[in-house]
Amino acid sequence: MLQSIPKKERELVDISREQNLKNEIYSFLSKKREETALAHASTVSDSRVVDKAQSSILPVSPKKKVVYMIALTLALMAGVGTVTAKEKLINTILFRNEIEELTSFPIIGEISYEKTNASIVTGTGKRTFIAEQFRELRIALNFFKGSNKKRKILVTSTIAGEGKSFIATNLALSFALTGKKVILLELDLNRPKLSINLSVTNDKGISDYLLGTKDPEEIIKRTDIHENLFIIPSGPLPENPSELLMNGKIEDLIDFLNGIFDYIIVDIAPVGPVTDAYVLSTLCDVTLYVIRHKYTPKIFIERLDENNKIKKLKNVALVFNGILPRGFSKNNYGYGYGYGHEYNQNGYYGVSQKLVKK
Repeated sequence: MLQSIPKKERELVDISREQNLKNEIYSFLSKKREETALAHASTVSDSRVVDKAQSSILPVSPKKKVVYMIALTLALMAGVGTVTAKEKLINTILFRNEIEELTSFPIIGEISYEKTNASIVTGTGKRTFIAEQFRELRIALNFFKGSNKKRKILVTSTIAGEGKSFIATNLALSFALTGKKVILLELDLNRPKLSINLSVTNDKGISDYLLGTKDPEEIIKRTDIHENLFIIPSGPLPENPSELLMNGKIEDLIDFLNGIFDYIIVDIAPVGPVTDAYVLSTLCDVTLYVIRHKYTPKIFIERLDENNKIKKLKNVALVFNGILPRGFSKNNYGYGYGYGHEYNQNGYYGVSQKLVKK
């Protein structure tokens, strides 16, 4: 045992020496690896490519379609806002629903604007849209308030220029076309127009009868438009027309005419400037009150119900006259409810885009 100890010790020393050598080599290599890593990190760039770049023909921003749509929408909103604000600031009647909001009297007729400014728009063979409107007004009058015997019709308005003489003339002609004998009384002794519209001489008329210089048979004149249509013109304009109408002779004249004619249509002065309409309304069966689109002030229609409680008009029915085209179609007539009628020269008429043969 003692002899073998030096040999084992020598082997242990050899193994320890080899272990130390390998430890030194490992420490040296580890040190070099760290130095190399630090040197490499100092030279690497701080940016890197995440995704490859892509391109397109059209620009990404701004998008033209979106810009154009926004601009168009803003332009439409500005236009609608301008028109709405303008209509709100206008103090005249524009829509049917405005009339219905301001007064309780019914609207029994709507007459569109006549571009030709012709005084006669109805007649034999006329199939225009405005002629159909007068036929509808004629039917509505026959059944107004459940009666078909409305014989004496008074036509008036608020102020001059609303088309009451135009309504009276064409309504009378529309009744004459049905075979009824109709007579027009030109009792607007301030601004008579019926005789001018019908091309009748005005040398003698109602003023002469009221003054006692003429008899009823002498002042009745036949018109050239239709054999069933007659007229009594105003005659020379008197100085005191209102007082002249109140002398009691007009009642006798209407009673006389009532026994001869089927319909008596009275064209009287507007109720705004004078009070003639209130005097004669009690002698008639129905009062047609004409309101003109974009002309009649709203304030007068708003006071119509209140004024009628004091100064009575008998059986008032409203006619909305001179309705101007609205919308993109020049033949589209709007009435405040978003609907309209269309017509053309061939006599077609209808609602919206659908045309129906009359």
